[in-house]
Amino acid sequence: MPSTGRVYIPERDSGTLSEALATVCSDASRVSTFVRRDGVADGIANSVVVGGGTIDPEAVI
Repeated sequence: MPSTGRVYIPERDSGTLSEALATVCSDASRVSTFVRRDGVADGIANSVVVGGGTIDPEAVI
């Protein structure tokens, strides 16, 4: 557990977050995709290299 900051625990279980993300992002998410490398600039993920090439995502979770 983190020693600083706030900790939020879902009511049901940790799968609640992934279920919600899958529902909201279903048209824009890729699952079961092996990530070879992620690009980071200034501490922020700005690209993801997968088997089919490089993806420039709006968000990386």
